[in-house]
Amino acid sequence: MSKPIQEIPLFVDSSINEGTLLNSLSGILLRFTITIFKFFGAVVWFILNSQWILIKSFIASLQVPLFLLKSTPKAIFSFLIAPFHLLPQITGAIRLLFRFIFDQPLVIISAAALYVWLFYSLVASRDTRVGQIFDTFYNFLFWVPIYSIILIDLSNLVPLRILYDTLEEFSYSSPWSAVFVFLFTFKFLKIVVHLFSYNFLTSYKLPPLDSTVLPSDVTVIIPTVGDFGPEFIQTVQSSLDNNPAKIIVSTVGTENLIQARRVIEQIMRTRGLPGQTIEVAAIHEPSKRAQCVHASVAVKTNLIAYVDDHVVWPPTFLRSVLAEFEDPGVGIVGTCKRVKRERGNTWSDSIRNFIACIYVERHNFETTSTYNLDGGVWIISGKTYLVRTDIVQSLEYRQQYLSETFLGVGPINCDDDHFNTRYMVNHGWKTVFHNRPQAMIRTSLGTSGGWTKFSQQLLRWARSIWRSNFKTLFVDGKCWKAAPWTSYAMFLSSLFNISIIYDPLLFISLFKSQFYTPDSYAGEYLAWALLLSKLTKSWNFHMRNKRDIIWTIPVEIIFGYFHGTIRLIALFTCRDIR
Repeated sequence: MSKPIQEIPLFVDSSINEGTLLNSLSGILLRFTITIFKFFGAVVWFILNSQWILIKSFIASLQVPLFLLKSTPKAIFSFLIAPFHLLPQITGAIRLLFRFIFDQPLVIISAAALYVWLFYSLVASRDTRVGQIFDTFYNFLFWVPIYSIILIDLSNLVPLRILYDTLEEFSYSSPWSAVFVFLFTFKFLKIVVHLFSYNFLTSYKLPPLDSTVLPSDVTVIIPTVGDFGPEFIQTVQSSLDNNPAKIIVSTVGTENLIQARRVIEQIMRTRGLPGQTIEVAAIHEPSKRAQCVHASVAVKTNLIAYVDDHVVWPPTFLRSVLAEFEDPGVGIVGTCKRVKRERGNTWSDSIRNFIACIYVERHNFETTSTYNLDGGVWIISGKTYLVRTDIVQSLEYRQQYLSETFLGVGPINCDDDHFNTRYMVNHGWKTVFHNRPQAMIRTSLGTSGGWTKFSQQLLRWARSIWRSNFKTLFVDGKCWKAAPWTSYAMFLSSLFNISIIYDPLLFISLFKSQFYTPDSYAGEYLAWALLLSKLTKSWNFHMRNKRDIIWTIPVEIIFGYFHGTIRLIALFTCRDIR
């Protein structure tokens, strides 16, 4: 028989049930309250403990300067004698490198022949018939089917496969060491090569005795937005000193047109010039690109020289630069430039002007170095450049020049210098950087407007570089064939070599690698290497201004990291085309 189902009396005694329920609720509330207190206590403890950790870390960090102060003399001495330790090992390193490819008896002969061939082909014979043969051979090697076959064959050579296997084993056995070697090589290979190129390979064309291109073949165009003060007058005067065929001032609006004509008429009366030597034109809306196109349409000479309204030419400028246009393949020529050292009325003015000086000095160094190596110019500055009239008057150029966009934003009114450089490369014209003292232009920058205006100018320049480099590498893609070294050293390197990120990564990878031990001075060596690398580009400026060298070098180091921050901001705001 089945047992009867026992009923459970849930509400037999309501008073007992209420007491049990109240006890349960009070227990739950008590446990909840205790849990809340524990949680907030843990949060408070975490915050206090974190602050204590930060305080301890700060106290510990105070010992770092003392440690660096103690180690500085030894680090300096070790750094000074390091080259003398490295010199005897260079020959052995070269022998080891060539041993992968050649038999032992041919190592020295092959190394010497390689250096002679590189020097002869890149320097001595660039403009000769032999140099043209090398250029043809170079283009043949970079034809897609040819270099694909070469790469496949090289990958199957036994010595190179052994080298690849060795590098792969090294990467797996010590990944942090491999990371450090890659980062160090990527950064310092460019610096060493550019130092050699700038100091030993710099050359330029001299004006021939029987020049076929004369200053009378040049029309000067000066785009301006309305400041017709002393700097503008000096720009016009220096242009006239070079005896061009004509000068066209391109401004904006009726009021500026009238004011510009008054200033120009005064200059012409003072110099006793004919009426058609200088003309003034105007458009309705401010746009440097539109102003340049508007003025260039009326040009009848073979060449146009564009110059900003605060730039001063030397009297020998046109004679020197026009030597490059003796080559009919040259489409555009840029020149070296220098910012006038003006200390201003305050320390703030002096620092801003100094930063502008080294910014332009670095530009000269980089452009000269890359042009010496492969003829590549990463940018022809818009402050002054000369271009063939046929190019800028073509319908294709004007349409692209006035309708350029970036990621759906446009038309872009800035970045005109980057556009011109890319256009010449994409259409097969030679770009020339004429680094000759007789063609050095001078400009003023940094002393007026305060830090807000100056930082905004740096930000605009940084945005332009991001936009142009992305287009050069990933849209146009012709830079690798036209100038492979420039593509690596300037376009590709600029995407990654941001000091505020790159330098800490170098130290982190070094300290975690096999190259670092507590007894070594590897960190100090790296710090000195980074310090010197930041001074190589601007060293000529420091030598010209020795009286300021005590404070200019620290400011330059700080500015390098500050500019890295600006570049990061520019990367995330590069669609801003104001």
